[in-house]
Amino acid sequence: LAMARATDPVALLGSLSHGDHIAQLAPDHELCTTPLGQALLKRSGWTLFPGEVPEERRYHTCDTHENRFAKYVLEDLESRLDHVSEVARQHNGGLVNPEIGSDLEGLKRKVGGCLDDPFWQEVGPLRFFPQSSPVLQRREGYRQLYQLYALLQLLTRYNYELFDYENLLETKDTATLYEYWCFFQVKEVLDNRFQRMGTEQLVHPSDSRQEMELGACLTYEGGLSLCFNWTATGSPGFDSAKTILPQHIWGTSSAGSLRPDIVINYANRRLIFDAKNKGIRSDALYGVQENGTISKPKPEDLIKMHAYRDAINGSQGAFALFPGIESRLYPSHGATQQWDGVGALALRPDTSGRPEPCQIRNLKALIFGFIEYEL
Repeated sequence: LAMARATDPVALLGSLSHGDHIAQLAPDHELCTTPLGQALLKRSGWTLFPGEVPEERRYHTCDTHENRFAKYVLEDLESRLDHVSEVARQHNGGLVNPEIGSDLEGLKRKVGGCLDDPFWQEVGPLRFFPQSSPVLQRREGYRQLYQLYALLQLLTRYNYELFDYENLLETKDTATLYEYWCFFQVKEVLDNRFQRMGTEQLVHPSDSRQEMELGACLTYEGGLSLCFNWTATGSPGFDSAKTILPQHIWGTSSAGSLRPDIVINYANRRLIFDAKNKGIRSDALYGVQENGTISKPKPEDLIKMHAYRDAINGSQGAFALFPGIESRLYPSHGATQQWDGVGALALRPDTSGRPEPCQIRNLKALIFGFIEYEL
């Protein structure tokens, strides 16, 4: 008690509320004559007094919520730069910017230099995100770092080779997650049979600017490729029946632009899959059982597959993938192969996230039948 330099009534009351902080004084102790000593004697009949009291000490510290956020962002940037640098070192050429490696090393040195400052030693880990803090929103330096953090969150996109994919998935709805899951099932089927050569370049330089295409495309041996969210550009069409047909400008799609989820390209032919999962609602799905299990595909999904097969150049089969039970295949007129037509394949995950065995076998049979067919 004699060591305490300052306290307050609230802290003193806290000491009195805990019996292990109370000491018994000798009857002739000078503290017995204090107002607090007299009040305790009157209340208890004993010469009692607090043996310990909390002391309030004021000092300057850098361990604030805003500085914890700044440290977290810098560490996250360092982790991102390390990963991208590793990917760049493993890349076998073809980078759009040949100086990207040196630029990344320069950024890593700057971020690492900031984190090496002794200032961060007393700053703890981030446990609370001070989103409404006026310091983050207005103060110089903090404001720019907060804006950078927000941009990084907005610009994050899917890429199965990037880090933190689990956290990214948590922001997606069920339909999008099912679309990703179906793509990885088709990719795994091809990976287990064919050697993957690489990923096609998605940034194509033009005379005036660099244009980014939607989706991604994986290439395999023998000219086989797998595309995700590939866009089939539509033709402009013409407005008069007198237009000379050979002068028409053809697009990948005969009408408007179409963007199927999954496309397998081989020998100038295309096999199309489109994921369909729109949630369990009585007015949204056809063939829902009483327990909520989806049994059959929607008729309009099959009509969409007809549109893909008819409009997209080289398309010989278009099939919806849905989390149901009963598959439906409709061969085209005069077809000799199951993949030559439209339909819907049931493909749903079990409790472990893997596709049901009988359903993945149907998918494999369709894909390998398409690839192994000899013209």
